[in-house]
Amino acid sequence: MLPEKVNDVLQSKSFVPEKEYQIIREFGVRPCHDIIIYLPATNQIVIAIRKQEPAKGFLWPFGGGQKLGYNLVESAKILIEKESGIQISEIEIIGPPTDHKWSKGPNEFSVHDLAVYFTAVGEGEVKPNDLHSVYFFENPEEYLAKKSEFPHWTKVGMDRAVLRFWNFQVPELTAFPLEYIDGIPYDENGNKLE
Repeated sequence: MLPEKVNDVLQSKSFVPEKEYQIIREFGVRPCHDIIIYLPATNQIVIAIRKQEPAKGFLWPFGGGQKLGYNLVESAKILIEKESGIQISEIEIIGPPTDHKWSKGPNEFSVHDLAVYFTAVGEGEVKPNDLHSVYFFENPEEYLAKKSEFPHWTKVGMDRAVLRFWNFQVPELTAFPLEYIDGIPYDENGNKLE
């Protein structure tokens, strides 16, 4: 089968009925992409406030599961526009894939995601979907003043976004962990990072 035919077949199956999706989420590892977005028109960085598990109530990057039949960048563009109304470009990967293991996912059972982190430039009106609200950072000083309140994963991305978009080096760059268990970061030796 030609490569474009493979993609056509996979993309035509990108919707999975809820019952099957729950089984996949409960028993499989889901590839994900998380993106910190810079809005040059207003010189702001925007991130999500999640309204569902996992990470419900957290300031968290926009993103989620990779769409079937799309590469990470194509999938990220589709998902970010759906979640936030923003079109993204100048997408840069900022670290290694990281395991996220949650005891409670969207349907109350445990889930496992493998997330790749990006920063991107955004354009358009910010219109979050029903699963998100938004938070805008105006400058690096605002971020530094609130940094201690944020989950480790958000700090990892924001530290790098602040450097990339505002050319501001945070005093201590938050380390990428090997994995998270319920949002708590662990290194390759199983030691808690915070």
